[in-house]
Parts: sequence; C-alpha cells; structure tokens
Amino acid sequence: MAHERGPSDWDLSITYSPSRYALSVTELSPQRGPGLNGDRRLATAAEARALSSTFRLRILRACLGEPMTNKQIAQRLGRNPATVLHHVRLLVEQGFLAPTAERRGARGAREVPYL
Repeated sequence: MAHERGPSDWDLSITYSPSRYALSVTELSPQRGPGLNGDRRLATAAEARALSSTFRLRILRACLGEPMTNKQIAQRLGRNPATVLHHVRLLVEQGFLAPTAERRGARGAREVPYL
C-alpha cells in the first residue's frame, strides 16, 4: 500500500526580495494571503536575522499549506521538537508565523498549530 504524502517543504515557495543592503519584506494579510495586499517595506535587523536561517525558511515552507503543530513540524523536517520550538518561537516573535486556536491532542496534550 502506497503512503500518500503532501507536498514536501521544498515544493512550496517563500519569496523575499533582497536589495543591495537590505531585505524587503512583503506584508502578510490573513484575509488575502501573503503578498496580495502589495505593501512592502525594508525588513528590520531582527526580521532579516530570522529569515537568514535555512532551517527557519524550511519551517515557513512547511507551514504554508496548513497549520502544523511543533511536533508535526519536527516530524516533517526530521528534527528534535525542542530545536524546532526554539526556531518557531523566534518566527512567531518576528511575525512570520502565528499561533492558531489551541486544541487538545489524542491524549489531552495541549497543541498549538502555527500558520
């Protein structure tokens, strides 16, 4: 029996526009999707640092198609959940990921999907 998988994190795309000395960030609009409102600005130093990690970009790609919990992200990317949580928190702090409504897992554990 073949196991059907969703798109890998490399099948999804994240676009940012580097300029000569700064990173340009497209503002995200939850109602219209990323980049559809057309607002652009220079990234702050903290935002540029957050996007400078290839692993954080992989996390963002993984969360583009559907909200994923920290555990799901760790499983998809083959990393330790504690490591993933560190990077997810940094992305949330900079506004690149947002927690969605908290839910309870199979054993009653608290789960927070990120989008």
